[in-house]
Amino acid sequence: MIAEPLLLGLLISPTWVSLTISLFSFSLFLLRVPFLRLWKARRMPSPDPQRRLVFIFTAGGGVVAFVTFVASCRLADPFIWLWPFVGAAPMAFGTLVYQDRGKTRHLFPELLAAVAIGAPMSSILLSNDFSWTVALALWGLIACKSVSCIVFVRYQIRRSLQRPAGRGMMFVIHGLLLIPATLLSIYGGLPSITLWVLPLLGIRMGLFAGLPVRSARQVGWIEVGITFVFVICVGLSF
Repeated sequence: MIAEPLLLGLLISPTWVSLTISLFSFSLFLLRVPFLRLWKARRMPSPDPQRRLVFIFTAGGGVVAFVTFVASCRLADPFIWLWPFVGAAPMAFGTLVYQDRGKTRHLFPELLAAVAIGAPMSSILLSNDFSWTVALALWGLIACKSVSCIVFVRYQIRRSLQRPAGRGMMFVIHGLLLIPATLLSIYGGLPSITLWVLPLLGIRMGLFAGLPVRSARQVGWIEVGITFVFVICVGLSF
């Protein structure tokens, strides 16, 4: 969810450059859908009846992205804040390839998106003179949290569909994620509250794994609530 890293970056460092980088990131995130639609329309035998509307939306989003990009470059050194986007670009491209093939629900593109999604937050921190250590450590922590949430949500969805869910594997993966998350919190210069993020998610897994099966929408809203609690607690601890 793109809102998590953007809100976290704005909460940690509420500056103008944080706002422009957030708007630039959000516009790029929104542009992926009409861009893919226009790309697919090139291969369709008949023209898309909404092609003009999609093109206008894409053009408008491109203008917003360009303006906020220029503003961000004026407010901060582009050779600093752009590096996280460069690092996330291959993962974002891989996700687009899977979306173009209609395989958005596969595990691999979801994991790619989970790792790439923290790049804007890291960029915001770098633009506000935070160290590379803190920026990359918090990016890594968000990636660990996102992967853990993906595993849990997929487990709950498979339960709701009455398919083999792999409860033991879910806990094994979460346990393995505790190792890098703990190291990043300790050696990355992050607030001590970040040490509790993955353990609390593990407790959540244990509690909900034994409860009656919930719908995908209910699970999604639960994860949204947990995400915003995480953003507020970590953001205010800096």
